[in-house]
Amino acid sequence: MPSGTLARLLLIDWQTEAYETSNREIYLGKNPNVLLTRMGMSRGGPVSRKLADQIERLATCTISFQFGSDQRAVVVNERIVEAYSYVGGVDPRTKRHARMIEKVVLSEAFYRELRRHPVLVDRAALSDIQNSPRAIDLYLWLAFRLHALKDETSVSWTALWRQFGSEFKTLKSFRAEFQEPFALAMAAYRQARVHITDRGLLLAPSPPPIQR
Repeated sequence: MPSGTLARLLLIDWQTEAYETSNREIYLGKNPNVLLTRMGMSRGGPVSRKLADQIERLATCTISFQFGSDQRAVVVNERIVEAYSYVGGVDPRTKRHARMIEKVVLSEAFYRELRRHPVLVDRAALSDIQNSPRAIDLYLWLAFRLHALKDETSVSWTALWRQFGSEFKTLKSFRAEFQEPFALAMAAYRQARVHITDRGLLLAPSPPPIQR
């Protein structure tokens, strides 16, 4: 499964490229350094190998979307990537055969939803919080929700725990660790009008992170 900040930043990059070019085909390059430069990340052997690994994971994974409740729901399985092409060769450092996916084609369904419901994000701001996967998740969630709100909305700690804290065994431990990624997300999304309360988060209508 895709994981960590690299997977998140890759998916943001692919969606941004697809939206801005109106094309499902995303060229990544024959070398990871080309993509790392585009993403504004430092280059290097370990990072390049991790990037190639996360590209493979994203290109081959299936995402399940659930609509409904615990009592009754519909689950839709969807691939992000419909097809991909790669180049291969021997890694001079490890002497092992390696490959780099140089182009991906987003699935028609995923691309269609991207065009219908785009979420505007500040990629420069995201680069400042790239070391915190949870901060990125919070930033994206707020970017999706805040600009569409009509009135103030409360989100309980329990709901936040279910969405962002699946690895925490207790609500108490999740709340204790929530402050830091929340602060990072808010620093990246300065227009966000959000406050922590005893019951959870209080969201208020806010401008999107960037304007169209």
